[in-house]
Amino acid sequence: MKIHLYALCWNDADMLPFFFRHYDRLVTRYIIFDDGSTDESLAIMQGRQNLEVREFVREDADSFALSEQAVSNHCWKASRGVADWVIITDIDEHLYHRDLLNLLIEYKARGTTVVPALGYQMISPL
Repeated sequence: MKIHLYALCWNDADMLPFFFRHYDRLVTRYIIFDDGSTDESLAIMQGRQNLEVREFVREDADSFALSEQAVSNHCWKASRGVADWVIITDIDEHLYHRDLLNLLIEYKARGTTVVPALGYQMISPL
């Protein structure tokens, strides 16, 4: 099962180890759009063989949200015919299902092509 993951990164060095620990068991290729990180994010990503860093280009110079939406709406098209599944998420978002890989295998067998996610806000005082 080939799973590509697309995400936007900006100074996420603190979160990247958790992100990779969560997704490495599933993802065969990461495509990360970096928005000019000045922390250790690029160094953390640099040594990974299955990761490509791309520059985050703002399609709408006046709106980060519209630019991010444009990337999300189009980035996955590069994986058509290559990946079985594409995940489009943020570095601080972790998709969870107790057996996500087998769920995706089952969905593919059924012909399902889009699976919406239900999100929860999880905040700690620490």
